[in-house]
Amino acid sequence: MVELGNSHEHAPFKMAYIGIKFHPDGSNSEKIRSIKQAVQDAGITPYAFVEETNTHASPQEMMAKDMQKMDECDVLVLDASEPSIGLGIEAQYAFGKKPIITIAEEGSTVSDSIKGISDRFLEYKNENDLKEKLKEALQ
Repeated sequence: MVELGNSHEHAPFKMAYIGIKFHPDGSNSEKIRSIKQAVQDAGITPYAFVEETNTHASPQEMMAKDMQKMDECDVLVLDASEPSIGLGIEAQYAFGKKPIITIAEEGSTVSDSIKGISDRFLEYKNENDLKEKLKEALQ
């Protein structure tokens, strides 16, 4: 785990917003499940907006709901294993407001911009490694 320069003091986290690239075919649903489980294992309620992106009538409504949910959460957990414009928007929106923990599979190319606004950056090898590292980072 890499500690970065944007460290926030925090009370124990109650809810974590999970940001991850949206796949219309659900091909990363297992990864979302693993991240949610890791957050739950740390005693925190996970919220993955990407799981409800098809429930909004317009892109404007979707983004308004996304911002509202980020405001309600105590911390952002962003999986930057894949490039994503939406993830960048979420990260920038939360920067300075909430702690941001960025995770990525080892070997992923993560932009310096995302690393630069993250309070913590950690790489993981597999699901067990993810759970262990994320639980530690959230405590």
